[in-house]
Amino acid sequence: MSKRASRHVSLLTTPDDSGEALSWRRAIVKVLSGTGLRLASQPIVDIVHARVVGYELLARFSGPPEATPDVWFRWAETFGMGAALDVQVVTIALAMREHLPPDTFLTINIDPLHLSDVGLVETFAAAGSLERIVIELTEHSVIDDYGAIVELLKPLRAAGAKIAIDDAGSGYAGLQWLHALSPDLVKIDRALIDHVDEDEIKTALVEMLGAMADRIDAWVLAEGVERASELDVLMRMGVPLVQGYLLARPSFEIWPTIDVEALSSLALRSGAGSTEATLAQLVETVNKRREHAAVVQGICVVVDELDQPLFLDIPECRGAKVLTLRPTETVRSAVERALLRAPADRWQPIVCVNDVRQTLGIVRMERLIHSLVREVDGQSSGLERT
Repeated sequence: MSKRASRHVSLLTTPDDSGEALSWRRAIVKVLSGTGLRLASQPIVDIVHARVVGYELLARFSGPPEATPDVWFRWAETFGMGAALDVQVVTIALAMREHLPPDTFLTINIDPLHLSDVGLVETFAAAGSLERIVIELTEHSVIDDYGAIVELLKPLRAAGAKIAIDDAGSGYAGLQWLHALSPDLVKIDRALIDHVDEDEIKTALVEMLGAMADRIDAWVLAEGVERASELDVLMRMGVPLVQGYLLARPSFEIWPTIDVEALSSLALRSGAGSTEATLAQLVETVNKRREHAAVVQGICVVVDELDQPLFLDIPECRGAKVLTLRPTETVRSAVERALLRAPADRWQPIVCVNDVRQTLGIVRMERLIHSLVREVDGQSSGLERT
């Protein structure tokens, strides 16, 4: 147990507790001592390629008391033990990653107000590399200083962690949170996904969040997908990642996947075998270099130690954040996403990456537009012949 957790447990000696509060104190102390907490995992699915790409880890408490996880965390916070409980969850999660399937990641929920906790800082520092770990920040409390949160995340990002915003579209200041944090993953709140197929306002809000995510080069994940018609709408809108009961429920099985029938359904829904043009035919191999290496001639992508792009080394856009897309992205979709960028950035090349975001090459905007024009011309000619 961390020093911070031990200090919290010592608070239990106060004699004036009674009834429900005392029961909750005892239950939380039991959890902090290592009993009564398990992490279930729920698959995160790439609905374009019909495969599991990650798992969200979800705290489950055996009780008593019998209550949902949010109640447990709320009581822990009441007693000043919320950070210690986060430490317990993170400790278990980091131990689980040893058996994580290839090309998948883990997401862990953390209250951003706990990021400065000594126990949590020490736990992450002791873990070494945080590759394949996504830290989901919930915004259930008012955050007064976004800059402080950004600073606390720097060492975690430097160790390889990705950052996600949980429940985007809810909370106290969602858009400000997006702007300040520039996350790698935006998780759309399940309240917006519920019956999104029947609500034009919800559809518009999901599209808005998707456009915001495109601007900051973040992936979008829709939570709480429970109906096939919701999935259809999300696929039409180009949302790449989903999780929810429709595909898989949280499970203590390590590691659960979606069943064959669901995979087949996804493959059909994703339009597998579509003849629409993709970026794969337009990718141009260019030089790559590390950030502090010598400058090379021509277009160059500056990459990190994992070969993931940091920025384009081109005089007119040096240091600007890049737009990254997979080679399976359609030309039409790529043009739409590229034009969502700020005016000064719209004509920069797109960096093409693989499923683990390693750099494959670039796609020049002029080639992209030319390909789209040819595709439209071809469709027009086909219509004229019919």
